[in-house]
Amino acid sequence: MKKYQFSFCLALVAMLFFASCTKSSNSPICIDVEYGVLFDMEDDQSYCFPDGFEINVEELRNEFCCCFCVCVWEGEIVASLKIEEEDFDFHTGYETVDLPSGRTIEINSFELVNECENVNENPNVKNISVTVRK
Repeated sequence: MKKYQFSFCLALVAMLFFASCTKSSNSPICIDVEYGVLFDMEDDQSYCFPDGFEINVEELRNEFCCCFCVCVWEGEIVASLKIEEEDFDFHTGYETVDLPSGRTIEINSFELVNECENVNENPNVKNISVTVRK
């Protein structure tokens, strides 16, 4: 009987070991995209190109003037990315941005989660539509 208990415990420990080595469910799945094709970037997503180039979107921030406020400056959307292990921020104030990898990203548009409803509110960014070129 002890032989079976030992075998069972050994199998259980092995299963737990291999389960702990699997990729976390929190890590983003890499979404396949093509160069020269418009696609939507969202928070906490990764985008992979055919040549292995990868863009990780860490955060999309709405830095526009808050709702129903009077501001001197209109503001912008800021995208915080990780490209080839380098942190990189770009702003919607530019139409085309040079990436550290020698590629360019063209900003087409952005979408907010909800429009202004409350005073001093900044709606979250749902996505930005971009095209990446080599």
